[in-house]
Amino acid sequence: MVFHQWVTEHKNTIAEFSRDNALIVFGPLLMGIFDVLFDTPFIKILVLPLQQMAASLHIAIPQISNPVALGSIISLILLAFFGFFYLLTWIITVPVFLVSVFSVVLPIQFARLLSAIDRENTFFWLTVFVMVMISLWLTQL
Repeated sequence: MVFHQWVTEHKNTIAEFSRDNALIVFGPLLMGIFDVLFDTPFIKILVLPLQQMAASLHIAIPQISNPVALGSIISLILLAFFGFFYLLTWIITVPVFLVSVFSVVLPIQFARLLSAIDRENTFFWLTVFVMVMISLWLTQL
C-alpha cells in the first residue's frame, strides 16, 4: 500500500480491505453461532490457546461456556487489534505523507521566489543563497 493512497483515497482503501477484515473479525462470532446451531466444538478449539496464554501470563479470565459469547469476545478482541492497527497506520502515514508533499512543494516555491527576484539571473541567486547557507552552516561548526 502506498502512503499517499491511504491519505488521499482513504475510503477506497478501506473498502478494498474491509471485506477480508470483516471476515476475520466476525468469523469467531459466526463460529459461535454455528456451534450452537450445529453442535460443533470449533469455538472451544479456538479459545483453548487463548485460555492457555492467559493462564501462563497469570491473567484471571472468567470461565464462559456459551459459544456465542466466546465468539463475541474474540471478535471484539480482533476488532480492537484492527482499531489499533488503523490508528497506527494513520500515525505512520501522515508524517511520511507531509514530508513527501513538503519535499516537492518547498523547492517549487523556492524556485518561484528566486524567479521573482530576478528572472534573468535565477541561477546566480540560487548560487548566492547556497553560498550564504553554507557559510552560515560552517560558522556554526
